[in-house]
Amino acid sequence: MMFKGAFISRIGYFASAITSGNEGGSFSARGFGAALITGAVSAGLSSGIGKFADGNGTLFQTAAHGVVQGGVAFAQGGSFETGFATGMFGSIAAGGGGSAANMIGSAAFVGGMTTLSGGGSFWRGAAQGGIVAGFNHVTHEINQEIIRQRLNKHRDRAVTLDEWTRQYSSSSLDDIQNEAGGTFLGSRDGGPKIRYVINPVDNNVMDMRHVMVVGYKFGYKGGNLVEKIQAIFKQPSAYDSQDYYSNFIGASFRHYYSYLRITSGTSISGNFSNYIRNYYIKHWQDAIRFSISKGQH
Repeated sequence: MMFKGAFISRIGYFASAITSGNEGGSFSARGFGAALITGAVSAGLSSGIGKFADGNGTLFQTAAHGVVQGGVAFAQGGSFETGFATGMFGSIAAGGGGSAANMIGSAAFVGGMTTLSGGGSFWRGAAQGGIVAGFNHVTHEINQEIIRQRLNKHRDRAVTLDEWTRQYSSSSLDDIQNEAGGTFLGSRDGGPKIRYVINPVDNNVMDMRHVMVVGYKFGYKGGNLVEKIQAIFKQPSAYDSQDYYSNFIGASFRHYYSYLRITSGTSISGNFSNYIRNYYIKHWQDAIRFSISKGQH
């Protein structure tokens, strides 16, 4: 990403030098190198903001981009205030939705006009605005696609949470954990036969073997160890993002159900349904971040 950012800044630098003639804006190797370095740094920071800002709110994201681009402008000998405005308005423009091309184009135009109004080069501002859009919001869209691919496997076999809850309404935790027989690491804890459930909160697919057996019994650290053991035995499911996602939910449910003692007086499946709708809904982004950061596919 930093290489792409450097490339975008070089385009902005060339355009700025060409359009400004000899009035302090002609091409120089020093200016070219500066554009290369600042573009790479700007792209890396913008991409990082995009990843960190998920779940922290649009206001934080917009302000962070303003600070970064203000710092970039200052490092290039320009005005921090103009750079801040360019980054901030570029982020707002890029967040307007639509295709990637529209997002980047809108942010580049707004960034260029903002810089121009502050006495700077339109093309430099356009490059900054384009970097903000391209390495924050579009990166976010790519991350969302990765999530959809990794956490929606076996969707054709999945049932709704309500269906799963009804099916196991008279089952104990031990019944659910052992229904499928001895398939999990040679033990009898094979998990429920109805294995895949659509999470109504984030619309991803939970692997209930990992929820009710691995995550619930062994917790976060134990779940990580299980993935490492699977890798040692060269199992294809090792380091699976969906496993990590489901392990996280199981460990969190155990804390909710066993330690906090927040129960509804219904079956274990009913309590799990209540957990998803009343507790998990507040922490679902943590589960996704954990699964994507740990998993490899």
